[in-house]
Amino acid sequence: MSNEFELILTNRHAGIEAGVQDSEAALRFAADALPVLIAYVDSEMRYRFNNQTYTTWIGRPHTELVGRHMREVLGDQVFDAVKPTIDQALAGAPSAYEQELTWPDGQTRFTRGSYMPNIGPNGEVLGFAILAMDLTDHRVTEQDLAESRQRFKSLFDYHPDAIFSLDLNGKFLSANHSCELLTGYHVSELLEMSCAELIAPDDLARTLSHLAAAAEGPPQHYEVSIVHKVGVRVAIYVTNVPLVVNGAVIGVYGIAEDISDRKATEQALKQSEMRKAAILDVAIDCIITVDASGTIVEFNPAAEQAFGFRRQDVLGRSMPELIAPPSHASGEGVERYLVVSDGGIAGRQLELLGRRKDRSEFPVEVSIIPVAIDGETIFTAYLRDITQRKSAEAAESRLRREVEAAELRQRVFLRDILASVTEGKLRLIDHPHELPESFPITFANVPLIASSDMRLLRNATKEAAIALGFSDLRWQNLITAVSEAAMNAIVHAGGGAARVCGDGAETVQVWIEDKGAGILMENLPKATLERGWTTAGSLGHGFWLMLQTVDRMYLLTGPTGTTIVLEQDRTPPPPAWAVDAM
Repeated sequence: MSNEFELILTNRHAGIEAGVQDSEAALRFAADALPVLIAYVDSEMRYRFNNQTYTTWIGRPHTELVGRHMREVLGDQVFDAVKPTIDQALAGAPSAYEQELTWPDGQTRFTRGSYMPNIGPNGEVLGFAILAMDLTDHRVTEQDLAESRQRFKSLFDYHPDAIFSLDLNGKFLSANHSCELLTGYHVSELLEMSCAELIAPDDLARTLSHLAAAAEGPPQHYEVSIVHKVGVRVAIYVTNVPLVVNGAVIGVYGIAEDISDRKATEQALKQSEMRKAAILDVAIDCIITVDASGTIVEFNPAAEQAFGFRRQDVLGRSMPELIAPPSHASGEGVERYLVVSDGGIAGRQLELLGRRKDRSEFPVEVSIIPVAIDGETIFTAYLRDITQRKSAEAAESRLRREVEAAELRQRVFLRDILASVTEGKLRLIDHPHELPESFPITFANVPLIASSDMRLLRNATKEAAIALGFSDLRWQNLITAVSEAAMNAIVHAGGGAARVCGDGAETVQVWIEDKGAGILMENLPKATLERGWTTAGSLGHGFWLMLQTVDRMYLLTGPTGTTIVLEQDRTPPPPAWAVDAM
């Protein structure tokens, strides 16, 4: 009987152990499946349990963590940072932290951790459980989202065109400062108004139709007139697109451009063209008609005045006496030049030379139209004296050359002035071949797409400078200039590329290139010398700060892009006046 009882107890105990083992296995499986960091640390701050996510994050297997002290696993820097939180948990109080930590592998991560004390039956703290999350990606996403919102707000607030949104009833939901300038109403007033209160009455029905169509999806582009607050009509060009929130259309976006000046210009041009047409109708062009052999059969009064011949004096004469083709061909050649269809000038507009009665020549614009009459082909030539136009073109060509020469002189003068004012630091470059040679050692190539790329560029510049023995002040000054130049490429040109080079001994060279619109020549003095000057509405110091912090800056800029080369020596060069004194 005793043996049977012992057998029953043994089997029951084995079943309990198996159940416990199954429960522990299930618990570990659940812990390992969670995407959070879970661990248990005893009162001596030694690991007793950790899930798979924790071991992967730390970079050590479970067997290397169990029994090890937290300082040994986390490293001194992280351990010291979270020590107050550990102490609070070991004192019996739940604790938590949320901060950016640099781990032994060199990576900086933003983490959130909660420590829950395990209190025994007698009130003693046996250890604490750790529940942590890596929030680095989330933090970056939040920062990117905040920057995106700031960029959108900047685009909205500072856009030169009026940007607004309307609800489905046409009431204003938002309006930027340009809307104030366009309508004369303050934004606060517009937000209490409907767009129908601004639209000119004769354009209202058409505008409402466009707004309704935009709410259905297709973008709408149209011209309309609004009534300014002072009562004058303003012509605008409007683009509307649907305003969609959570998949539902709640209104329309709009961009409006003031086209009053353009409409006035178009109207003036139209009137000018009408006057021109009227003048041409009154001042009839020269009309000369010849037969298939090139003999003149008609000669109008305008031609008499232009060529100096009376009509009866030229009828029956050959066309070459009045019109010289480019080759100054003989009569037979001109006859073929006019008549033969393959290579002839019939149906084309050409510039030739007309010969007056006194044998002087003048430029004419000629159009020759063949007309078939009774089976024979005659040619009617419409001629216009273009002496004045040619003179104007020659004058324009001379003026263009003079302007180009003046611009070149101005740029050379500006280059010399900038070099003098900056004591030789700023070197304005006209052609790519004038840029300095790239140093033989390349430390890094960094694409400049977003502001986050600037961190890589700053780190690469710092490493290059430290490798050449730069003092803290020298490499910090260089990084300041590099940051400003890179930010210019990102903000003004939509991105670019950077290259960090060195000569291996004394100098770090940083190239920053973009494909933007460049800096206008008239803006160069302000952009390079005036502190804080910018066209982007930012608060950066720009070129002024670069010139304060680097030894040399080469600037090549134009409509196809900008190249900036920054050079910093390990040892500050002597001032220009000292060099000149030597």
